[in-house]
This record gives sequence, C-alpha cells and structure tokens, in this order.
Amino acid sequence: MEVGRAQVVAGSAPGSHSVAIDRHSLDNQRIVFRFPSPLPRPRATVVVDFSYTLRNDTTDGFWRHSYDDENGNTRWMAATQLEATSARKMLPCFDEPDLKAEFQVTLTTPSDVVALSNMPVESQETMEEGAKMKHRFFKTPKMPTYLLAIAVGELRNSTKVVQTRDGAKAISVWSTPTRATETARAVEFMASSLTYFEDLFDISYPLPKLDWVAVPGFGGGAMENWGLILSRETDILASDAYSSAMDWKRTAQVTAHEISHSWFGNLVTMRTWGDLWLNEGFAKHFEMLGAANSMGVDAGFMERFYLQVGRPALWADELPWSKVPLSRDEGDWDGDLSCGMLRRVSGPLNYWKGASILRMLHTYLIRDHVEMPQPDEDAFLVALRLYLSRFQFNNTVTADLLDTLQESTGQPFRTWMHRWLYHGGHPVVNVTLGGPDGRDVFIAQKPFDLNGAQQCDSSHWWIPVRYRFKSKSDFEWMLLEDCNPLKLGTLRDEDDTVLVNADRFGFYRVQYDPRIAASLLSSAMSTPEDDDSFRVGPIDLAAMLDDAFVLARSNALHFNEFLNLTTTLGALRNTGSPLYPDSSPWAVALPLLLRTRDLLTGAANIQHCTDLLEDYVTGNVTVPFMASLPTVQSPGDPRVGLDFVVGEDDKLDFRLMRMAVLENAGLLGDEEVTRKALQLDGGGGVDLHPDIQRVVYSLAVAGGNATVYKRMKSKYLDAEEVHEEVRALHALTYAPNEDLVADVIRFTISDAVDPQNKVRVISRMSITGVFGGLLDRGAATARAVYRFFKAELEAMVDATDACKVAAWLQDAADVMSGAEFSADLNSKAFSPLVDDQSQAAASRLVTLNQDWQHRFGESTCGWLQDRLSG
Repeated sequence: MEVGRAQVVAGSAPGSHSVAIDRHSLDNQRIVFRFPSPLPRPRATVVVDFSYTLRNDTTDGFWRHSYDDENGNTRWMAATQLEATSARKMLPCFDEPDLKAEFQVTLTTPSDVVALSNMPVESQETMEEGAKMKHRFFKTPKMPTYLLAIAVGELRNSTKVVQTRDGAKAISVWSTPTRATETARAVEFMASSLTYFEDLFDISYPLPKLDWVAVPGFGGGAMENWGLILSRETDILASDAYSSAMDWKRTAQVTAHEISHSWFGNLVTMRTWGDLWLNEGFAKHFEMLGAANSMGVDAGFMERFYLQVGRPALWADELPWSKVPLSRDEGDWDGDLSCGMLRRVSGPLNYWKGASILRMLHTYLIRDHVEMPQPDEDAFLVALRLYLSRFQFNNTVTADLLDTLQESTGQPFRTWMHRWLYHGGHPVVNVTLGGPDGRDVFIAQKPFDLNGAQQCDSSHWWIPVRYRFKSKSDFEWMLLEDCNPLKLGTLRDEDDTVLVNADRFGFYRVQYDPRIAASLLSSAMSTPEDDDSFRVGPIDLAAMLDDAFVLARSNALHFNEFLNLTTTLGALRNTGSPLYPDSSPWAVALPLLLRTRDLLTGAANIQHCTDLLEDYVTGNVTVPFMASLPTVQSPGDPRVGLDFVVGEDDKLDFRLMRMAVLENAGLLGDEEVTRKALQLDGGGGVDLHPDIQRVVYSLAVAGGNATVYKRMKSKYLDAEEVHEEVRALHALTYAPNEDLVADVIRFTISDAVDPQNKVRVISRMSITGVFGGLLDRGAATARAVYRFFKAELEAMVDATDACKVAAWLQDAADVMSGAEFSADLNSKAFSPLVDDQSQAAASRLVTLNQDWQHRFGESTCGWLQDRLSG
C-alpha cells in the first residue's frame, strides 16, 4: 500500500485542515497523521488517498492468482484474506478486532467479470463505453476490519433462496466456470447450516445475503468473512463423481464451521487476539452439530468429535513447551515474536481445546437428559443465546462469557473454568482400587504432559467425570474439584469393572489400575448380550488405546498395556463378525502401530523386531478383521471380506473405516493389499471410486518404484479436477526412498505446486484426520526431510518461512531417534535461521523416543514373540 495525501473534511469545508503524514511509520505497520490544529467537533472525516497493487506472490491482503480455463488459457481471480492483520496492507484502517466499523465498498472492474463483497450491490454504473463497471455495495453492519472481503473474477454460481427468520435470502456458491457443476450440493449444506443455527441461537442471520467463493490458490482453509466466505476449492466443491467420503465429511464440516462464525466471531467478536478461542472454539464445537444436521445423525459426526477434535487437542496440549492459556492478556507476549510464542498464541488449541472444553461443559449441563434436549430446554444453549443477544455487534473477553453462563445457569462458572481457561495443560484422572478387600474404586487428578504426571497442587481443575459400573445399568456423574481422591463406588464381584470418562466427553486422559484395565480389556473382547449390556464402545476403545500409548511414552505405565488393547481389533463376535467394525479405533490404533514400528526401527538392538510387529499386525489384526467383515451394506449382497469395492449404500463411517484399514494395512506389511493397489493404479482405464483412488494412489507410490512415482507426478500435473489433483499430490508424500523424498520437496517449493498446497505436502496433520504430508509418513521419511532441511535450510526458509521450518523440524523429531539428530539439535546446528526454542523442543522429542527404546524396546520384542508363538 502506498499512501498519498490526506485532508480533513468537516461540514462543507473540504480540505480545511491539511494533514501531515509520517511516512516512515509505514515500516512498522502504522500511519501517523499530524494535525496542525484540533479537529472540528463533533465529527470530522479524514480522507486519505492511497493505492494498492495486487500481488501474485502472496495469499494475504488483496491478492490475485492465476488458473487455467477449460481451453488451457490463463485466467486471473482477485480475492482478499485479511485475518489477522492484513487489512492494514490493503487500506489505511484501525486494524484491531475491537475497533469495529461500517464499510461501504466501491469497485471498478472490467465489465465481463463478477464483483462480490460482504453486502449486495446497491448500484452499478457502466464506464469507458461499457468496458468497465463501477459496483457500489450497501454499507456493512459494524464489524472488524479482518472480515472485510472482496472477490473479483469470471465466476458462475448455484443459488438457493432460503426462508430465514427475517424472510427470503439468497445463498450462493461461486466458482470458476469449469467447476460450476460442483457447487449445487454445497448450497444445500449452506442453507441447512444457516437455518439450523438461526433456530439454535434464536438470533437471525443479520445480513441480506450469503455468498461463498471457491478461490483457486486460496492460501488458508476457509475464511468466515461476513456475507462473503472465501475458501479453497476442495473445501466447498463436491460431487458424487469426484468426492470421497473424506471430501463429503470435510465439506459438511467446513460449511458448518464458517457459517457458525456469523454468530461467534462476526456478530460477537473477541476483544483481542488473546481470546481467539471465543471465535474458533465455538465454531469448532458447533461445526460438528451443524455437519450432523446437514448429513444426518447416521453420518456419526458427534461420535467422531473425540477423534477429530478432542484427541488432537490432548496431543497438542501435552507438549511442555507449547502450553498456553486459552484466554490471555496481550501483554503476556508483548515483544516476544519467537516462532514458539506465535504458534502458542494463534495455534490449533484455540480450535481443538476450546471446542473440547465447551463440549465438556455442554454435556455436563444437560446430563439429566437421555437425548439431546430441545434448545429451549438446553441450559447451555439458553445461556449462549443470552450471551449473543447481550453482546451482538460488540466485543467480549472470556470473563463476559463466564459471567453470562453463571448468571443464566446459577452455576459458579468463574470458579469451574479458571484453571481450564487461564492456565495451560490438562489433567490425567487416575482410577485406583483400595479398601479392605481391594474393590473400592477411587479417582484423583494430576497435571499431565509428556514429562509425565506431576503432583496435584492448589491450582487444580474442576473435572466432571462420567462413568458406569458394569454391574449397573446407568451412567453416573461425579465432580472432581480438588486434589483429594474421591470414591466412585465398589466393584460388586470379580466380574465387575468401571468405565471412566465414558464416551470421552471430558477433556482429560484416564489411567486405570492394571486390574481394572485387564477387566475392561476382557469386556472389550466379549460379545455383548444385548444393546443395553455393558460394553467398551468404539470411542472408548479408541481413547483407551491413545491414552495407553501416550502414558507409556511419558513413562506413566508399561507399553504392554497399549499392545494388549490392540488385540481387540482382530477379535470376533460369536457370529464370526468383528467386534469393532467402527472407524474410530482403527483410525487411532493403526497409525500408533506405525509409530511403534518407527521406534523399533530407530535402535540397532531392536530393529529385527520390526518384522515381528508387521507379522503380528498382518496375522492377528488386519487380515482377520478384513477377512471376516461383512461388507453387505444393502439387501441381497452377501459379500464378506473388506476389499477395494465401494457399495452404493455404504454408510459414511464404514467408508472412512475402509480407507483407513486398507491404507494402513498396506503400509504395515500386507503385501496382498499393496499388490492389489499397484494393479489398480496400473490399470489404465479402470475407473476408481474416489474413496479407493486415495488408497490406491498412496499405496502404489509407497510400494512402487521411481516409475510409479513419476506416473503419479504426471497425474498431479495433468489432473483436471481439484480433488483428484489433491489425491495425487497426497500420494507423492509416500515416496519410498530418500532421493524421491528430496524430489517431492524440490517439486513442492517450485512453481508447479500452488501456495495453498506447499505447506500441506510437508506438514504433519493426520492426527486430525485430514490431509497429512511427508512428516506423517514415518521415521524413514522424516529422516529424509530432516537431512534435506539441513542441507537446504536457507532455500527452505526462503520458499516458506522460518517459523514453518521450525515447526516442521519439531514434527520430524517427534518420530526420530539417534545420535545424529541429538548432536545436531543440541549444538543448535540450525541457528540462526531456526530459533533456539524450537531446536530445544525438537531435541526433547528425540530424547523421548530414545527413552522409549531403552525402557520398552526389548519388552515389546518379547510381547510380539510371545503373541506370534502362541
């Protein structure tokens, strides 16, 4: 942005005050206006002349991006991305979230393009003999600068007129002409979410229209600009021909997430970026409810909340150097612009942990309802309605939310939530046995991170604990509010057991006494007698697997506890079908088994056990499961055995499970699965279902050679559809050797890969169930990435930025071990381009892996040998 002159307009005397501009202040993102005399009262207007050049080397501010049309001709689209502090790059403004303003936008564009902004067009005027068009848009409501939005390009739309609480409003999805056929289903998702949230929050969507533009090359995921949401094409475009189960799930969730921001973030905005969780935590929480409303409860969105939100939050919150309060004063980080601080302030905990705590609260407040209550009977929603109504068009801090919740419910929310919101970290709840005969069950809390459990102190958590004894028919609740152990009850007999944090509504880990763990394992391996009988459900099993792995990593329990739990995955019912055909336990267990293989591979004395692990998984887990799984999802289809065929009536969860099991089975040594993937990939004219295309592409590259890799790169470059393009790019991250991994990175930082995908190719993201890159591919690939970074560090920083490289270094270290890496990191070999804090964190992760190898390497080998010989 270039600033020209400025003048004061007061009444009818334009230019009555000249304004001096301190141009040097532009370097620190400030403009200083110096007035020679006091401004007129009661109101004065400062008119500033400025110019802004659209850039195509960035994806923030007001930028442009090129794409090819159906004839291979280059076309351009311009769009904005102003969150968090890029509005100041585009125009002079007070660029802070609490300084809300009304905006009236006027755009002059070529007459053959579509121009969109937050509000509808008020008037249009042709110019230059029809060559250009001036578009004047209606004034916006009061809103922060980061929500201002513009999109200009050759666009086509699908539109639906929806009856809202304020009358008929148009909802549209816009795309480039070649993607126009993929917009219709997204409009339905938008309409469903908009009307659902209006009814849920009891406040009308206040703008007269809602547009969504699928922007080629969009840098973020999606941006909730009020009235004009912008996103990547893959986040909103969907069709039966191109979209996999994961694509449909993501489109439904992203749609609900961004539209829920119309209330949480846009209507009511956090006062400072230190309370970002008030925007993103609520949007993440209601994302799952909105997606379930759009796709139906059978889609299982609420059941996957733990997998997609709670579990990633626990992992991120357990890094000792990454703990940060959800609500914090900006002074807490004033002047500290290190990569570590920036990640902590703006990172994913605002989304995942914020949503997890809200879900815990919500569930506790409606604990007396067997089914989800109506909004008017939901104490949590009633309180949120008051919050939104009271603070609409204004800004809030966390205390405002807590005061409103406390006022509405009569519960001491300020006390309950203090440790959760104003301190970092989370607890582990220990479940122990005691009493005269060892059958009394007690619970107690301790702070927990990867350094292990610490002693409970005066700064403890308020913890709502949902539990069920096997000998009882109902779930119960107990509040754990201090460091003192509480008695849950007494086991009735030797067959009795207890499940704590049932369905994982609480944001904490659970560590069981070994006797309770053994009895839960026995229950998990048993066929339930009926629907009401005690059972370790799929979410509970997934969480127990994850807890056991992480607790063992911190030396809080023995790793055999995790291995024992994996035996449930191959277990069968009395009828011969699997006990756990659900996606959640498989989505947790198989990646953790891959990590276990990496740990075994990383130490010379236990490397030979890698083959034992693969033999165990193939022989005892994946193959028995796949062979016995009924794949009939529609009447009259008697097939048994998981394969590469997608049934017309397959449910979403079944489709997600198939993708996870087939892909990970191949990666864990199932040669038959890999052989089939290579056969399908080389089949030329074989028309692969989108679900299968991702699995086949990935396993073909992982199990193939340089020829297969080059063929996949060509598929990416030649892809005519964005979902297929992303799947081919995803497959390249399975490059099977160090040379090809280096080629992937060079290819990624070249102009051949859009800026939006560069980060995704490298970053570790699979913990959330979405696109995962090279650093999700295990220790061998991580070592190759690490060595490339070390050799080409300056080029990597130039192509991305130092903070991204620092984060990637930590992700690589998380799955690595060995003296080479420890020596580099301890000697600060990546300085000065990577900050010392990030290198120290990476070094600690390597040490954790080495500690595991010393403690559990030989015992893991022994467990595997015993299992295979038995």
